Amino acid sequence: MLLEWYMEKALLKGVKNKLGRKTAEVVSREYKDIVMESQHWVVDRPTQFNLVFVAMSLALYRVVRLQETKEAFEDILRYVLYQRTQRKNQKWMRLFLKIDPNPFKRIVLISKSKHDKHYGNNHFTHEVTEDNAHFFIHHVKKCFYYNFFTAHHTPELTAIFCEMDNVWGTLIENHPKVRFSRPQTIAQGDSHCVFIHENMTISKKRA
Repeated sequence: MLLEWYMEKALLKGVKNKLGRKTAEVVSREYKDIVMESQHWVVDRPTQFNLVFVAMSLALYRVVRLQETKEAFEDILRYVLYQRTQRKNQKWMRLFLKIDPNPFKRIVLISKSKHDKHYGNNHFTHEVTEDNAHFFIHHVKKCFYYNFFTAHHTPELTAIFCEMDNVWGTLIENHPKVRFSRPQTIAQGDSHCVFIHENMTISKKRA
């Protein structure tokens, strides 16, 4: 698929920028082996896409982790996964937060669409516990990232994937109209992840 090919190249470019061409080539070979061995996970289109990210992370772990401290490796993985494109992604988020008259509604629509299109319903579960003008709260009790990494004895890598939400989440920490919080995650040892979107225009009226 074209999208998977593009993301593979983009992630490997990040590895090359951070660690050099030779290491990137070794990671690339390991990545391809992992993808081939992991086809039994691919039961839908979202999983096929998400496999690119987890396989690349696992490949990087296998090639680089023993050569680096835990902290140094995690910094490398953060750069490859999201930090190198963070400013560009945040630029668009800031724009729509500025011009959209109802950013809460917009963020909820994006979140709902990602449930099916980005995550799917086979390796992730999405339980919406509240959906109204004030709050949108959903729980994730089954996580592909956690299950994949646990199957490969690296569950600690899941927490880095949780951090990817911060690319946009930090932009609304103090936003006057909408807030986001994630009080618990599977990666931290909780039974499930909780995602809370709050419409601050209503919260302020009730305060």
